[in-house]
Amino acid sequence: MIYLYRKYLLGYLAVGFFCAIICFGCHFVLKTPYLLSLLVFLLLAVIDVSAFRAASVKKFTDEVLSHLFNCEVNVYLSKLDALMGNAKNKVHIANYNYFRARGYSALGRYEEMYECTKHITEKGEYLMRLTEYYVNKGQYDEARRYMNELSALAHKRRKKAYTDMLVQYIENMDYSIRILNGDYNGAVEHYEMLLEKWKDNQLLSIASANYALGNVLYLKGENERAIEYLSVAAEIGGDTKFAVKAKVLLQKLAKNR
Repeated sequence: MIYLYRKYLLGYLAVGFFCAIICFGCHFVLKTPYLLSLLVFLLLAVIDVSAFRAASVKKFTDEVLSHLFNCEVNVYLSKLDALMGNAKNKVHIANYNYFRARGYSALGRYEEMYECTKHITEKGEYLMRLTEYYVNKGQYDEARRYMNELSALAHKRRKKAYTDMLVQYIENMDYSIRILNGDYNGAVEHYEMLLEKWKDNQLLSIASANYALGNVLYLKGENERAIEYLSVAAEIGGDTKFAVKAKVLLQKLAKNR
């Protein structure tokens, strides 16, 4: 992320250069052991890059990613394009498309999401976006093939938070496929659990869970309860697919009253 912000990049390089002068100056002038000077330099370099990377990530989250989390997806994509749209090398292009795919996913623009996914190099994100694409294309066998790859990846990763996220995603997609096939068994309880789990999460997740729960209640004919959750999704969902779909269902329910 450091490369996105010129002042952070220049600061990172300047601090690194200053550390090099100090460490190797001590070696040549004060005759400190070369290995000690090298180790001190490497330690300072790690601190340097960590500090500027953290500052860059915070700035990106506050100024760009927060719009996605707050269901302002078109604003998010506009700011993302302004910041990263001129990406040239493969790493930067991969990062750009990683974040663009998330935006198109939130809008339900799956063909554009799919085009972005082709450039994603982070395996988990790549597999999640392909799973979502094929679920929404109605190609469930293909979707499950990628879900199986995600499951295998989850078992290989040691970071619990990342593994838990993949497992939750797989479970959510499994319920999506089952609901699309007319199987609602356990779905209400699942989405009620998600709402409780995500109650303090960003608006995007809350809107997603409210829409999903409202949708399955609508499909089961529990219209009054469906209206409760769909209304929340419509109210807080901004320009996301969750708000758009919730409003469509609410209009259908209003006509049937």
